[in-house]
Amino acid sequence: MKDDLVSIGKIVKCQGLKGEVKLLPFIMDLALKDCNGKIYTIDSTGEALKREPELIRPHKKLWIIRFEGINSINEAKNLIGQTVAVDKSFFPELSPGNYYWFEIIGLEVYDEKNNFYGEIIKVFSTGSNDVYVVKSQNEDEFLLPATKEVVKKIDLKKNRLIFSLVEGLLEN
Repeated sequence: MKDDLVSIGKIVKCQGLKGEVKLLPFIMDLALKDCNGKIYTIDSTGEALKREPELIRPHKKLWIIRFEGINSINEAKNLIGQTVAVDKSFFPELSPGNYYWFEIIGLEVYDEKNNFYGEIIKVFSTGSNDVYVVKSQNEDEFLLPATKEVVKKIDLKKNRLIFSLVEGLLEN
């Protein structure tokens, strides 16, 4: 997948007979109807194909989409299982100190003494704060709360997150 694309959901099934598909979003507060045609489908080989949406509408916890050139259920069936992505430019710039999940995933994690701990592989929310899942080189995982007490610095240019090794953080 191209570096400037962000996965936002997966096509899970067809909707009706006229080529519409159901998209299960990875992002719940996504305003997909504002994407201005910057939508891509990504097949199992990782190839991204730019698609022009003719219709985008929310439906319960899913989105219904009809892409230009997809006019039947048979054509739509070929899209099932594909990932849907948008240009990073779709997301508005955030204020300093705020980050999108796709900027956090992949960061290398170091403590304040420059000891390497692994890479962030997932971000999830607990309601009060986000939590970063860090995978070490030996495949162990630990959780890093995204709080000011723990996360000391995020440097996207250096692809690094620096954290404070607070008591009890890495204990099982």
